[in-house]
Amino acid sequence: MFDSVRVARGVIRSLRIYYGDRQRRSALDRHYARFVAKDDLVFDVGSHVGDRVAAFRRLGAPPTMRRAGRGSVGPGPSKCRSRRSMR
Repeated sequence: MFDSVRVARGVIRSLRIYYGDRQRRSALDRHYARFVAKDDLVFDVGSHVGDRVAAFRRLGAPPTMRRAGRGSVGPGPSKCRSRRSMR
């Protein structure tokens, strides 16, 4: 029970950090715009909560590995479950 609460709190904290800051989101978009063009195939290997994948999508990269998230390959099943619940 405590482990699942701890994991949930950690995911919520990460979501707040990685998705809650508009300036950070804009900075990611500017950074990756140098490398990612519309319809490029892009992967985020080791993705955490998918903030880079979100930047790739905003830049026009197509969805790829639908099962694990949009082009993300993460470290473990709990992360995959959390990403699936965000859709």
